[in-house]
Amino acid sequence: MDHNIHRRHLSSSQRALIAAKLANLRRGQRADLTNKNREAGIPACSQREAARFLNVSGDSVQQATKVLKEGTSEEIRAVETGLAARCGRVCGSR
Repeated sequence: MDHNIHRRHLSSSQRALIAAKLANLRRGQRADLTNKNREAGIPACSQREAARFLNVSGDSVQQATKVLKEGTSEEIRAVETGLAARCGRVCGSR
């Protein structure tokens, strides 16, 4: 996946949205404890780790997480397809 991410020409908002989807740890959750994701073979990933992997800021990942949680399906799709320039603008008025 690492080579594919860097080979594609994704905007920072698209990369932030991917990072938000990858981040599967909740605030304060310990990565070393057994959880359903680990049992399924999915490694634990914090927002900070996902942001670093996709070369975006932690703030961008937090904004993308807000889009995923509070945005409409049209807003999420706009970010995914690159029609929305920034995640912050999508949910900025909320």
